[in-house]
Amino acid sequence: MELQSFLQDFNIGHWQWNINTNQVTYSDVWCSQLGRNAHEVESSLSTFENLLHPNDKEATMNRVRQFIAHEIDNFSSIFRLQHSDGTFIEIFSTGNFLDKERTILRGIHIPTNNIYQGFTRNQFYEFSISKIISTAKSGVFVSNLNGNIKYLNSTAVNFFSKDAHSPEDILERNIAEFYPESIIFSTLAKLFIKQKMTREYAVEDKSGVTKFYEIDFTIEKVFNENMVIGIIRDISHKK
Repeated sequence: MELQSFLQDFNIGHWQWNINTNQVTYSDVWCSQLGRNAHEVESSLSTFENLLHPNDKEATMNRVRQFIAHEIDNFSSIFRLQHSDGTFIEIFSTGNFLDKERTILRGIHIPTNNIYQGFTRNQFYEFSISKIISTAKSGVFVSNLNGNIKYLNSTAVNFFSKDAHSPEDILERNIAEFYPESIIFSTLAKLFIKQKMTREYAVEDKSGVTKFYEIDFTIEKVFNENMVIGIIRDISHKK
């Protein structure tokens, strides 16, 4: 329910596609973005295809097919869909498979011309990502492959530095400033091979108490650049 509320608050639609049956579930927000009621929208891939702008259809569907065929690493695309009033709405959409068999594809759907008008595309995406990160309950950070921190929320601040007061004190600094380079480079090296991994760390907080954290690391493409995403959980209560 919390996730649904978040998606609605930020006008983020979502969809889920069963590759085997071609059944696609479109969220209420997805439908409302196009001026439609959910009961008016057929749960099929043809709904999406029929709403695509003629000039965007071939490129968009080719990208979908390439992703399914493992020819590209991620599915992210900008295209136009027809609103119920006949106009076309520019949409940013990105998604990934939920299962190892690659049969269930789920993604989000964000109009680029909604409440964030006046932003460039990259600013819009950065704003969206920063909102998602800032409202997450877990600590979240994003760094490039060199370890430079590009985004983090307030929950993640204490993991990096007991002297920092806000995310702004950490942004654009390198993780190696806070943890030994040997640990950081070892983690990144293993991450290149595995793409996903979980590590535990012990960190002393401002009051001198040792806290234990578990971090899920993954490498994902953000703005067509490979980035490290870390989800930080306090597991001190388990120790």
